[in-house]
Amino acid sequence: MKFWSIQTIKAWEKAQVNGYLVGSPEHYMIPEKYSWMIEQMQKRLKNYDGSPPPIWVWTKKPDLRQTCHVNTGINSRIRC
Repeated sequence: MKFWSIQTIKAWEKAQVNGYLVGSPEHYMIPEKYSWMIEQMQKRLKNYDGSPPPIWVWTKKPDLRQTCHVNTGINSRIRC
């Protein structure tokens, strides 16, 4: 299954070295959205304490014309 994710350049470069993405609060582009997602995961997933941190992904390429996915001034990449 393919997933799409928008990542900072720093997170993407780290993924290239590791071969996979790792959730990390230092890479969150919109921290309040991740806080919401962690709260939802804690409600729905037994024993989930916020670790490992989530990675926001889509199953279809997000339409970047419709919604602001990245804060202004943040250099980012979208990859599948």
